[in-house]
Amino acid sequence: MIKDIAKIKEHLEGFIEVDGTHTFVRGDTVSYIKLKGTEESFYPGGVFQGKGDNCVFLEKNGTRWKVSLSDKHPDGSIKYRCRFFVKNCMAPIETDNIRELNQTIQYQQSVIEKLGETLKQLEFQKLELTTQLSESNELLSQTRTNLRNAIHQLSEKQNMIDQYTDIIKKLSQSHPMLV
Repeated sequence: MIKDIAKIKEHLEGFIEVDGTHTFVRGDTVSYIKLKGTEESFYPGGVFQGKGDNCVFLEKNGTRWKVSLSDKHPDGSIKYRCRFFVKNCMAPIETDNIRELNQTIQYQQSVIEKLGETLKQLEFQKLELTTQLSESNELLSQTRTNLRNAIHQLSEKQNMIDQYTDIIKKLSQSHPMLV
């Protein structure tokens, strides 16, 4: 157990604080602060070996021990939560993986932005084509109406021609000179 704040700070260089719900990985270097009597005490800890019921198992130099995640009152309420620190030792391979993942994310983001722009352009084209289709349908409807009217007028004129032809025939038959 270490009580000197300067030594504790020096020891915790490169560590990050995590809570008891943290997913420890076998082989993590873990240090902790726990209640010893009425005072908090710092322990340099050891290497994480496993997790039990309200405890973690650590090992150092062949010695294995457990550290409680929290101390409880007799009624089951939590009296004190142990503070854990895990060495943040990202290997260069991991940082390369992170860099590669960030590059992938940036590439995917640029693709998403391009697709968004293309989608926007397609929406404008869709609006324009919808407007043109509406205008074309209107013109088609007008053309159909005009065609119906023209066919009706043609039919009337054909009827008139047929009537005049009958009248001319009758007149030609009734008049001897026109024969």
